Amino acid sequence: MGGVTLTDPPTPDNLATQPVGEPTGHREVDAVLESLVGLSGRPVSEHVAVYESASAALRDALSGAVGPTPA
Repeated sequence: MGGVTLTDPPTPDNLATQPVGEPTGHREVDAVLESLVGLSGRPVSEHVAVYESASAALRDALSGAVGPTPA
């Protein structure tokens, strides 16, 4: 992730690459979280669609989740 860690304070230079969080161990959830990296660098008009897509993907991924899926 470009050397940026969760403890690095956000700056204009690293905000778009700031990690979303630690891997969950659930492949589908991690993919959704990864899709949010760089959102701050996209036009605000695209944010709602990105969040709606992420929300739908998380609902689908978690609806049958009983434990971590090996990555």
